[in-house]
Amino acid sequence: NITTTDAASSITVNTSALRLMDDATTGDSVTRSLTTNNGLVKLETVTTETTDENILQVTAGLGNVTVDGAVGVNGGAVVRGVDVVSAGAVLFDSTVDLGAGNLLVGSGSAVTSTTLDAATNVASNVDINTGTLTVNGVLTTTAGGTVTVTNTGVAAINANIVSAGNVLFDSVGQIDLAANITTTDAASSITVNTSALRLMDDAT
Repeated sequence: NITTTDAASSITVNTSALRLMDDATTGDSVTRSLTTNNGLVKLETVTTETTDENILQVTAGLGNVTVDGAVGVNGGAVVRGVDVVSAGAVLFDSTVDLGAGNLLVGSGSAVTSTTLDAATNVASNVDINTGTLTVNGVLTTTAGGTVTVTNTGVAAINANIVSAGNVLFDSVGQIDLAANITTTDAASSITVNTSALRLMDDAT
């Protein structure tokens, strides 16, 4: 694990790949953590020693979290999961490919904003607790995975959401729908509890 303790001190990986390693003794999946005291966390690519093993957990307080490169490899070694416990703005600027460990954003406290700029494929659940949400790449869950969004600001859905399991928007923020939402498992549902759903014009 990597931890910084001074206020606003950061963790930055400029160009190197960050590879999550299995437990050296047992070879089992583990959670590797990056923690700052309200400082930013900036990464390039994130890989894993063994496919569908090892979870990356990031706790940044009010600091921003940015991943510029790919997380996992589509059709290759997928990272088991990502858990952003706390942060300011969260940006995944490239593809995200995760296994059975879920994509969690704001699991400890709501983040300010969340942006998924490229295709995100998760063979488990997606749970995002955020102010605003921007989905610019297709978000797909498989293996019964659900999508839960708790947004207090606008959720801009600019690319399709294709979920095996239920899709739930359970907060009050408006949803700007500029794409489509589809569930694929039998009897899986799409529920918007209280938010307004605004249908957007074609951007082009």
